[in-house]
Amino acid sequence: MIKNKHVLHLQCLFGLDSFSLERLEAEKIIGVDFSEKANSFANFLKKNLGNANEFIFANVYSLPEVLSVKDTMDVVFTSYVVFPWLPHLDDGLK
Repeated sequence: MIKNKHVLHLQCLFGLDSFSLERLEAEKIIGVDFSEKANSFANFLKKNLGNANEFIFANVYSLPEVLSVKDTMDVVFTSYVVFPWLPHLDDGLK
C-alpha cells in the first residue's frame, strides 16, 4: 500500500509508472532517470497532465548528492527490467 507515502522511483524513464503511483494516492513521487530525453518527456507529460510528480535527471549512483534530507522516502520502487542498467547497484551502498 502506497497511499500517503513518499516514493522514490528509480530509472523511471518517462514516468509512466510514476503517474500510476500517483493514481494509487502516493503523496509524493520523485522519479529519477539518467536519460535527459526521457526526463524532458516526463516533465512535458507532468506539465500537460497537471501532475505533482517531481522528475530528476540524474544517475541513481549520485542520488546522495542530488536528494536533500527533506526528500526522505517511505518506498523505493523500480521494475525488474532496470537491473541490467544497474550493474554496480551495490557500489552505492558502501
